[in-house]
Amino acid sequence: MSALLPCPFCGAAAEIERHIGGDGDIRVHVGCSASLDACGVSPRIDYTEEWEAVKHWNRRVEEKP
Repeated sequence: MSALLPCPFCGAAAEIERHIGGDGDIRVHVGCSASLDACGVSPRIDYTEEWEAVKHWNRRVEEKP
């Protein structure tokens, strides 16, 4: 699995969170470790696989010259 990139908005470390959904399945998402007051980013897209959550968190748009 790839290492987590820092938050693209504030630069804080990212963290993986797991919880059990209403259907009993484990859900995974990656988010910024800074408080909402400090950063304001709170992605809540749940995935069933950790690698998928990390892949989407680490996605960055290429800068144009």
